[in-house]
Amino acid sequence: MSVQTEELVAELGKRGIDQNEAREILAKVVPVPVVTTDKTSSSIKRLNIAMSERAYSELLQASKETRRSMTELVRLALGIVKILLEVEQKGEKLLIATSEGHAVREILLPR
Repeated sequence: MSVQTEELVAELGKRGIDQNEAREILAKVVPVPVVTTDKTSSSIKRLNIAMSERAYSELLQASKETRRSMTELVRLALGIVKILLEVEQKGEKLLIATSEGHAVREILLPR
């Protein structure tokens, strides 16, 4: 989080709003993606992303259903996109199949 965002979180905290709730509120109204280096480790990067209410709700629901953090789900999704890009570059397809091997759905990246 930026210094300005943390100042706003602190100000909202003085007004009785929970810090996590304040960060969620600010993430919805501050739509600027920010990449910063985590001061504890040079290998960790933080990303503040803006998404629609629907996308956020779907991510939250998936987090609850899978008992995984939202961060972990975003990382998993990135891994799937990476695989999909590799498959597309080879001119191949990524398919979902039944246990008998019958294709039921092709996974495509929107163009």
